[in-house]
Amino acid sequence: MELDTTKIPVAKSFSVTDYQAAPEGALNAALAAATQYARSVEGMITAALYAKHITDCLALTPEKAQAQAEQRAHQAHAAYVDGKAPSKAPVAPQIACEVIIPAGQHTCLQFALPSNIRLKLLAGACLHITRAESALSDSALSIQRVHDVELCGEGRNEISCDPSFTAVLELSAVRQVLIRGLHLSGAPVKIDKPTCHQVSINVTAAN
Repeated sequence: MELDTTKIPVAKSFSVTDYQAAPEGALNAALAAATQYARSVEGMITAALYAKHITDCLALTPEKAQAQAEQRAHQAHAAYVDGKAPSKAPVAPQIACEVIIPAGQHTCLQFALPSNIRLKLLAGACLHITRAESALSDSALSIQRVHDVELCGEGRNEISCDPSFTAVLELSAVRQVLIRGLHLSGAPVKIDKPTCHQVSINVTAAN
């Protein structure tokens, strides 16, 4: 059975509810705080310890290995955006901290996810992304030129965007990226496959 890394505790969390008064928006402010922490010495140590814990969790006894092989055989129909089966190598990003979006309808300006951060939508949370006036990107959510990122939901969480975007999610030049438990709508998903390494995507998309 694939390891559900979203169940593994993260040392530090930033909830958007703590940044409601931020002029740049709650999610953007929470991401900025998380990024600052992830780039600190403490954040880098936390990411390394998290990676060690993941490695320990992935250590298999012969019995577990057999059970995993049988489970994988039953899950050959895994639902990926491009319809292809997942890589055999587990994708387990090194996470320094996470940004939490609680239940409810949330709206934010387009944004990019930085390295070593998990963005987690709790059960009942939906996110709609709108265009920033000064933005250079034509994608609602960008994961580009980064590493060790998680984007996940608890259930059928939806991330949608204004129809003026060319992509609701764009991935390029990344490694160790895990995306799952989400429904994406409003624009297509764009993935530059030749530049994406160790990426696991298990979502549904309207486009």
